[in-house]
Amino acid sequence: MKNNFFKSNKIAVHEVTDKLRDKNLIRQIFSSISFKAISIAIGLILVPVLLKKLGQEKYGIWALLLSLIQWVSLMDIGIGNGLRIKLTEALSKNKQIEAKEYVSTAYYLMSVIAIPLMFILLPMFFLFNWSDFFNSKDISLSESRWIVMIFVYSMIMYFVLSLVNQVMYAVQRSSLTSIAPILTSSIFIFIIYFFSKDNNASLLFVCIVYALCLILAITIISAFFYKEYSNLFPRKQSFKKDKIKPLLSLGVKFFIIQITGVIIFSSDNIIITQLLGPKFVAVYNIPFVIFNNISMLANIVMMPIYSSYTEAYSKGNLDWIKTKVVMLCRLMIPFTIFVGIVVFLFPTIIKIWVGDSIDIPDYLPLLVGLYSIVTVWNNIFSYVLGGIGKINLGMYTTIAQGILNIPLSIYFAKYCGFGINGIIIGNIICLGISSIISPIQVYYFIFYKKHTEKLTKILS
Repeated sequence: MKNNFFKSNKIAVHEVTDKLRDKNLIRQIFSSISFKAISIAIGLILVPVLLKKLGQEKYGIWALLLSLIQWVSLMDIGIGNGLRIKLTEALSKNKQIEAKEYVSTAYYLMSVIAIPLMFILLPMFFLFNWSDFFNSKDISLSESRWIVMIFVYSMIMYFVLSLVNQVMYAVQRSSLTSIAPILTSSIFIFIIYFFSKDNNASLLFVCIVYALCLILAITIISAFFYKEYSNLFPRKQSFKKDKIKPLLSLGVKFFIIQITGVIIFSSDNIIITQLLGPKFVAVYNIPFVIFNNISMLANIVMMPIYSSYTEAYSKGNLDWIKTKVVMLCRLMIPFTIFVGIVVFLFPTIIKIWVGDSIDIPDYLPLLVGLYSIVTVWNNIFSYVLGGIGKINLGMYTTIAQGILNIPLSIYFAKYCGFGINGIIIGNIICLGISSIISPIQVYYFIFYKKHTEKLTKILS
């Protein structure tokens, strides 16, 4: 009788927690959809504006610069992801002091990395021939150096300040992370449209404006967020050395996954620039923007659940995680159908959006659409594994993907003569590896309860 009482009481507590968690998730998802819709609309307006102001070649260089953001983001060595998980665990157990210590320690570590990095990178801007890297005669060597320097330094500052996004995820206010991009893009497009009157705008001017908008937006959002969550505001006295190891133990694994993720998702523009020229980066970027926005709509549903997975798993509530995984898998059906419709209507969409200024190769929309489907499928399971901290096997898988990606992309693009299409084919093949392995891991840890010690060690 006593055991039954405790069992029923535990179930009742889980049910109450599940309802509260679901209610907050629904609120965050609808808020995120609203913010993301605005962000996508601004982004879609921005592309033709920049194409007109910069021209196809300089726009291709701009797209390449934006892809470099992912490389600069590696400087956090996974601290952001480690913070999200550890902070979520601390808050789920109502350990407010420990939570503040994790936030303060993360900001301190990022600052310690960022400041020396700025000095270390300084010679690179002047020793490296950036004009050759961009493979373009439209910008001078001097201008290219300043463009890269301003862009990289602003990104380093941004990634320190953007730790606030991980804190927002941890307190399950994920919709707030969409505000800074909206603010950045809104100010950016206003200045570019009204203060750059000619159709041969300086890429240096565009870069300076973007950098200022980016830093201003994240600073404003941080100020408002920490005013509400003053208990989590980072302070020097809350930095604790003993919190470094927990942050980095998970962080380093996430860092390795980040490196290979960057190779897969951000090396494309570099390969295209070197093999085909920056004009083809613009050709690749146009369909990528469309399908990437569609993928972001799917991620709107998944991102708020990420930290909730951590909370539910720390409380032993696997049934809640199961229902969400099944729900997301079912949602892949309408998502796939929608992507298919966009592929079919792509010629009409592209004509309305940017006119006849870009010539899109045959099969590229189909391949990018398939790429977005595989990416979203992977995210369903990688978010679960990341949320519950089971990323060992994922780390080794992504290392294999990272090693294969660039050679495969170059092989299909250059030696098979597929051009841009070959690069996407290489990406799809590499992502296909984790598309099989990650669902098996999730099934084992969440759905299959008869764990054996040996198998757990392999799959974790």
